[in-house]
Amino acid sequence: MPKPIKQSPASKAAPFSVKRKQINFNLLDTPISRNSSQSSIHPTSILSSESFTYKQQLLKEKDDQIIDLKKQVDGLNQELQTIRHQNRLMENERTKFEANMIEKCSQEKRQVELELGILKKTHVEKMQDLSTTLNQLLGTIASLKDQLAKNNISIEQEPDGMILDRLIESQSCYKKDAQFIQDAYYKVKQETHIHHPLWPSIQVGPSCIVAPIIHWH
Repeated sequence: MPKPIKQSPASKAAPFSVKRKQINFNLLDTPISRNSSQSSIHPTSILSSESFTYKQQLLKEKDDQIIDLKKQVDGLNQELQTIRHQNRLMENERTKFEANMIEKCSQEKRQVELELGILKKTHVEKMQDLSTTLNQLLGTIASLKDQLAKNNISIEQEPDGMILDRLIESQSCYKKDAQFIQDAYYKVKQETHIHHPLWPSIQVGPSCIVAPIIHWH
């Protein structure tokens, strides 16, 4: 039978006790406790929070500006479309007006050309008839003069102007045309006369041109 082990005095465990500190929960809600908790917040965290708020406000302002700009752009696009539409309407109206005016002027031009053609043809026919009648009358006069000469009958010679006037009076249907020709003839003859008022201006014109040329030489 084994012998019981003897323990030395040093191997015996020393007794110990743990004292628990009691917490007074009433003191946690006092101003001192709140101040101590607030003082425990680091200043950098406060700055970062303010910076975040400022950035959020700045972003909101930028978003509002973007929305306003989009509204302005939409308004400008709408106004531009309205102006383009008005310009297209004005261009269509101008093109239509131009086409109508061209057609109207073309019709008037054709009508005037037709009237001028008819007047020209009528005038040429009248002049030809008048020339034929004058030739016939001149032939009749020459024949009558020959017969008078053969019969030894003398007549008083009349000026050419009197003969022409008598021929015009005898042909009343051509009196208006003959009068027009006669007036034009006398007018041209008068304007070519040296004592006509236009003659000095005609002489001054070439002299004004020749004088600088002579001076230059």
